[in-house]
Amino acid sequence: MLAAKQIEQDIFGDPLEGVVWTFPNANRYEGEDKVSARNLDLYLEQALGAKPTTVAKYKRGTFYEYEAWTFPEYGHTVEEDDLEEYLEWAYGATKEYI
Repeated sequence: MLAAKQIEQDIFGDPLEGVVWTFPNANRYEGEDKVSARNLDLYLEQALGAKPTTVAKYKRGTFYEYEAWTFPEYGHTVEEDDLEEYLEWAYGATKEYI
């Protein structure tokens, strides 16, 4: 009888497919955390303690609002557009397509 192929899961139990984030040394006991892109927001809140926020900027007489994340561990607020670069820099996270 053939064994069924076991599907890898992220730390929330969802299948690892599409865009997957890997956070090295995030979990002291198992080495790394793998998170599917659909669970990234949940991971940021639960594992990293980040909070979603809105940043207002004033440009040429107009206020603009941007979605952002506040990371209390480092005291940084990062706009959504810069999140990938920040996760790579601050946490050594990598993004891959499976």
